Amino acid sequence: MTESERQLLLRYFHNTCTDAERRQAQELLRSPGAAQFLQDLAQQEWDEPIAPEDAAAAAYERMRANVAGRMAADKPAPRPSILVHLKRYRHAASWLVLLLVTAAVLYKVVRKPEAEPLAIARIVQTNQHGVPVKYQLPDSSVIYLAAGSTISYPETFTGNTREVDMEGQAFFEVTRNPEKPFIIHTGAVATRVLGTSFRVSTLDSGNVEVAVATGKVGVSQQGKTFATLTPGNKVKWAAKEQQATLGKVDIARLLAWKNGELFFEQQSMQGIAAEMQSRYGIQIVFKDKQVSQRIISGTFSANKTATQVMQVLAVAGQFRYEIDNNQTYSIYNSN
Repeated sequence: MTESERQLLLRYFHNTCTDAERRQAQELLRSPGAAQFLQDLAQQEWDEPIAPEDAAAAAYERMRANVAGRMAADKPAPRPSILVHLKRYRHAASWLVLLLVTAAVLYKVVRKPEAEPLAIARIVQTNQHGVPVKYQLPDSSVIYLAAGSTISYPETFTGNTREVDMEGQAFFEVTRNPEKPFIIHTGAVATRVLGTSFRVSTLDSGNVEVAVATGKVGVSQQGKTFATLTPGNKVKWAAKEQQATLGKVDIARLLAWKNGELFFEQQSMQGIAAEMQSRYGIQIVFKDKQVSQRIISGTFSANKTATQVMQVLAVAGQFRYEIDNNQTYSIYNSN
């Protein structure tokens, strides 16, 4: 925009132009360069000092008369009529800003603090003794919790996963939900599924075993998957050696386990003793440590007593035992 055009617009805003200049100025305001001129003019008007109140009042009267006269003459463009009087409104704008700041401060002081989001309650289930106990989770998944085992889970599954913590042994029948994977945390090992049935066991020395009856199961440690299992397969994670060992499992026996059947497959007598102590509420003491390391297999129905199970194990493991008050079984090497 040329200097002569700028001067023409200034005369237009101050109502000192002729009729011909007024029409020329209105046409000029529609040109692309008018926007930058109006912005510069607004900045100039805003930066000028505020007039004293008496002067501001007088200026207001002049403004009112000026606007009234202009309205009778022609219909001014909306943006010029605002900018021409911008500095005269600045005094009132200052008070308005002060009012807004004061209101904001008062709101911050007197408003009630936002309520903290409520933490989701966790449910803890523990089976002290006896056959596996059935529990239903919030997503309708079902678990069979073995004796001496504990599981912890939220009252409601939120977010993108369904996560539970478990110690001991349990059989899971997980409701399928591809959008929300189901994750069981057992120490450092995580078992991840979408919908399937399987058993998770935390064994002695922090070892973990996962055996699958249906579906597909991923097993990982510290975020790294070390096994992907399909039906009839299992994996044992040795915590001390940080090593995974794959194997096979009898699906029929695996399913029978959740109904209370005792199933030992190539398991140390020490591990068997721990499971029997949880199942029957007894105490087993090894008088000969060598016996505790013997590997034994066996299957026992849910209605068998501790003594009936011990009789069979003694033959297979070549040891003898004594019972004290039907609660303590002392085991000796039979050799």
